[in-house]
Amino acid sequence: MYKAIKSYWNEIFDERFNPLKDLPSVVRYQLMMVLALMWSFIFCAMVGWMVIFPYWAIGHVILLSCGLAITHLTFQNAIKFKASLSHRDVLRTADGKGAQHDDIWGG
Repeated sequence: MYKAIKSYWNEIFDERFNPLKDLPSVVRYQLMMVLALMWSFIFCAMVGWMVIFPYWAIGHVILLSCGLAITHLTFQNAIKFKASLSHRDVLRTADGKGAQHDDIWGG
């Protein structure tokens, strides 16, 4: 039981094991922050709605479903694109010679 919980925990919260592991660290950090903010909002809303739970039971289900769907889609896109797509690949010129505005991060 402990190993299963630890495995699930690592797949979601540990950046070395979750599907975002192959993305650049800046993108990985940004996505994890957005997901953390989203889940904080969901749990705060759920705790607030516990007072009038019978009337908001459907809202709980919808809110949790949306959060799970967004997290799942984020992880699936990370798996699909891996680290092969960086800002330089997106901004590459039509002739393939180089990235336009390659110095967008000032580096």
